[in-house]
Amino acid sequence: KSFEDPDFDLALRASQIMNVVVTVIAYCGGFPLLLWFGTFYLFASYWLDKYVFLYGAKVPPMYSTSVAKMSTSLIPVGILIHAFLSLWAFGNQEVFPSAAISTAITDQQAILADKAREHDYPERYGYYILSRMLDSFRMATIWQFIICAIIGATTTVYIFSMILGGGDHQVTIAYLRHGRDRILQCFGKYEALPVSTDEEPLYDDHVGEMKQKKIIWDYEMASNPRYKSAANSILRHKGSTLGTTGTGTTAALSGA
Repeated sequence: KSFEDPDFDLALRASQIMNVVVTVIAYCGGFPLLLWFGTFYLFASYWLDKYVFLYGAKVPPMYSTSVAKMSTSLIPVGILIHAFLSLWAFGNQEVFPSAAISTAITDQQAILADKAREHDYPERYGYYILSRMLDSFRMATIWQFIICAIIGATTTVYIFSMILGGGDHQVTIAYLRHGRDRILQCFGKYEALPVSTDEEPLYDDHVGEMKQKKIIWDYEMASNPRYKSAANSILRHKGSTLGTTGTGTTAALSGA
């Protein structure tokens, strides 16, 4: 074992790379130079890891996709943090001055400033936080606010699906449609789909049509033209003959 190459720890390298990637995504809004550092890091990591993987490590086992899926699932988290931090950075009027989307924002900030002058710390700091939150509704932060809203809604639906449907999105869609129908019903705009009273056709009703179209209608060997000769040979070997309908083939072949 002294001459064996070490293992290539895929989970460790994936966690180290995603640590850098999520950090760069999260803070690049207020510090765009991080994008260049992240690009150089990924370029160097790709070639160094490739060299170590091919020439300096053991032949790895068959990896599943769990590590890759877990790594990519962290990217939306970094985007959400990026949107919030960009809102905070671009909303700073001393660094990125921009007009408010409504005069009500500036009026409310003026009221908060007056209240802050009437109080000491730490109450004054609370009014500062509220005023900075209102800075999110400015022209320079409108796109970050839209990103926050989209990711927030997506995350809410994902959590909702995990709680109610165990990750099954079809269950989540069914719950959302039910809620939509109840809301429309409250406003008198819900029209229920007519319920069909016709009985669903049985399997036996379609057997004739399947035979006519040469579709295999059961699991017996004799029902399949490709295996009918094989089924005949097996039954002939057991001293019996196979009829044209294939009835009892399964019972006869079970003892073969």
